[in-house]
Amino acid sequence: MQCEDFLWGQGDLDRLGQADAVIVWVGQAAAPARKLLKHMRSQFSLLELPVLLLAQEATDDVFNLLAFANDFIFGAWAPYEVDVRLSKLLQVRGQFLETSALNLQLHRDLHDRSAKLKTLIENGLLMSATRDVSVLFRHALWEGKRLLNCDACSLYLVTPHKTLQFAMRTKSDTLPSNEIPLYHPDTGKPNEHYMSVYAALHGQSVVVDDVYRESRFDLSGTKAFDKATGYTTVSVLTVPMAARGGAASGVFQFINRKDPETHAVAAFPPAYIPLVEALAAQAAVTYENLQLLDERGRILDGLVHAMETVLVTPSVQATRHTDRVSALARMLAQAAHDSAQPPFADFCLPDDDAWNAALLHNHASVRWDAHAAPLVSRFVTMAGVIDMLTDFGQAHQQPRKLSEAIFVLHALKLRGLVDPDVFDLFLVSGAYAHYAEKFLHPEQRDAVDIQRYLG
Repeated sequence: MQCEDFLWGQGDLDRLGQADAVIVWVGQAAAPARKLLKHMRSQFSLLELPVLLLAQEATDDVFNLLAFANDFIFGAWAPYEVDVRLSKLLQVRGQFLETSALNLQLHRDLHDRSAKLKTLIENGLLMSATRDVSVLFRHALWEGKRLLNCDACSLYLVTPHKTLQFAMRTKSDTLPSNEIPLYHPDTGKPNEHYMSVYAALHGQSVVVDDVYRESRFDLSGTKAFDKATGYTTVSVLTVPMAARGGAASGVFQFINRKDPETHAVAAFPPAYIPLVEALAAQAAVTYENLQLLDERGRILDGLVHAMETVLVTPSVQATRHTDRVSALARMLAQAAHDSAQPPFADFCLPDDDAWNAALLHNHASVRWDAHAAPLVSRFVTMAGVIDMLTDFGQAHQQPRKLSEAIFVLHALKLRGLVDPDVFDLFLVSGAYAHYAEKFLHPEQRDAVDIQRYLG
């Protein structure tokens, strides 16, 4: 534009904001150009709206305009030179716009992540304070659904007999009664063709962008559900409910993420997965703590019940309890005597008086300090806890399988509630197998992978 004969107003300035660049030709008078450029720069920076200044002469007034321009040409100029200069200005502007957009997105992402981190902290505090498992699960389900902006969410729990069982849904429909085996009943191999089983066994999240194009997993159940209900499942995110480094106690499954702007079904973005994994880990820790609190209460009740049975109302059942505790304690003592590893290298088998004293100590007191009692008493205490967990004759609790009892013992070991050295000795020496063979019913004797619990 030639400034000396161009009358411009605010509308013209607004239209300049739609331009990619501006060429200003300064004629005889520099004042109109200065006025125009000054107003332009009050609205747009040098990078937002580049200006190429053309002038016949390099006068002092023209030099004063250079602060408002990105580039200039004085004197005679050729069209190709203007094209080259303008092309460079447009490249710089393009880079500026890309950088600005990236910075804006980073700012939004940072704000979004900060908000989500705050949510995770608040959720962790809320979940750790609850003492109701159903409240815990409901909170985790709905918060995960909200974080991911998805249509539905389900929770499976790992059962004692190694299956995944539906526990809760955000939808109001009836929970399926079927269970998914973690291992094939005939071959014993993992059922990894189910994505929920894969996530549970490997402790890894599984993302499926399109159910009907997925080839890694068997999704026939999902497709059958869609056919029966008219629902269309597209994207699925399966997240293990597991504390860091621990075995999964359940699996969260999120269905059909909705795009926040279009509301169309979309894939689950990778950036959101760690947030939901953290939420699931928080739920897992709280769930395990609630289980341990419940288990500790039952064990204490069992010990008190056994002590009362032995001291107040002697019976055949009480005698069997005493015999089992004594026999297992002697197994542990023999294993310690045979061991050359610390802390048992210098241990010698006690005489009968020492055994009787330890047994009386066990019946007369309930102690949870795993290191305070003498090594003979720690054997007896451990034996008493094991017997309480597996006793078929206790009316107040269901008898556990051997693997379930050892799982609980390991959890108590991690919390410092049973002696870790005696626990490891119980497994490594094979005393657990001898005890099961001698005292447990056939239906309680199942396989135990002791390597999972050692160390």
